[in-house]
Amino acid sequence: MSRAATGESRSHDSEAAGRQAAREAIERLGCAPDAMLVFATAGHEQEPLLAAIRREAPNAALVGCTGAGVITRRGSDEGTHAVAVLAIASEQARFEALFEEGFSHDAEALGARLGERVAAHDRPRALFVFPDGLTGNTSALVRGLERSAPPELLVFGGAAGELMQLTRTYQYAGPRVASDSVAALLVEGDLRFETEVSHGCRPLGLEHVVTRARGGTVFELDGRPAWEVLREYVDEPRETFNAYDVPYLALAQHLTDVDPDTHADVIRVPLGCDSATGALFFPGELPEGETLVMARRDEDDVIVRAVDASRTLAKRGRPVFVLQADCTGRGRLLFGDSVTERVITPVQESFADDVAWLGFHSYGELAPLGGRVRFHNYTMALCAAYDV
Repeated sequence: MSRAATGESRSHDSEAAGRQAAREAIERLGCAPDAMLVFATAGHEQEPLLAAIRREAPNAALVGCTGAGVITRRGSDEGTHAVAVLAIASEQARFEALFEEGFSHDAEALGARLGERVAAHDRPRALFVFPDGLTGNTSALVRGLERSAPPELLVFGGAAGELMQLTRTYQYAGPRVASDSVAALLVEGDLRFETEVSHGCRPLGLEHVVTRARGGTVFELDGRPAWEVLREYVDEPRETFNAYDVPYLALAQHLTDVDPDTHADVIRVPLGCDSATGALFFPGELPEGETLVMARRDEDDVIVRAVDASRTLAKRGRPVFVLQADCTGRGRLLFGDSVTERVITPVQESFADDVAWLGFHSYGELAPLGGRVRFHNYTMALCAAYDV
């Protein structure tokens, strides 16, 4: 009753790449799609890429964003020019592309507006959300969504990324290619969704207190400039913050609103620094007074926990498709050229080979944990869709 298929391209000609990926997905689907999810890397000319995809499926609800890489059944591709498309057709569900601008201005108000738009629909099931990963406070976005969206709504997605330059990301909704915005795909009807998350970071027991912060910007840890504190954990400490420092700067934030026996944590990493003040920007909010624990990424834990999560999800039935939002820091930055064979393929092996699979390397992940949607970093989030 529902079906899905993927297509992809590595062509450096952006218009040709969009056309090739869309046609491949639609040919595999065997009919005109009702919705299309699109992930691409930032080397492409974004507007010609998206326009070519839309020409192949002008009536589909189209949503997506850029990432540091795309993920399909062929594995992880973090090249400069990669694009992948998921085409979905369903007799049971309806899809709508939603878009909100000005993410950096008031993320919570934006989330509330988005939630109100969702609540106006009769049977909203899920919202796949793709905010700019560099400009806004995604925790505040989630807070606004929770305030106005139906409580039973599944929220899942990831923050748009790029090629680890920490400059500009892009979001797609219908014909729009924008930055500092939020794109979302609303799903109504009789599809069921299941999710799992895993991060594979081990807390080290070294604590730091947020002593001055506003929203996603942390000015001071332990009364010192935030970058001055965290740069001591980088292998080769330097004066200036570098994108490749990010994987070493994981902080575990303990969740206080879940069962204390679960010991649930979310991971936070900075994605920007004010060189004049040493303030760090975390796209996930860190309030003043919060105690954070330094965490260490562990390759074996990342793999084992990711595979465990996929096996748990696979036990819930055969899905129509699987979406994967996987942190950029868990891709080539951690595993070099062996990302696909060490992590992506083992995760996918939990499911039948013909289950459609689309994902991207994100600048933060959105998925439920402890009964509420959370904004995660350094995490793999999986979402499987099933016919009811």
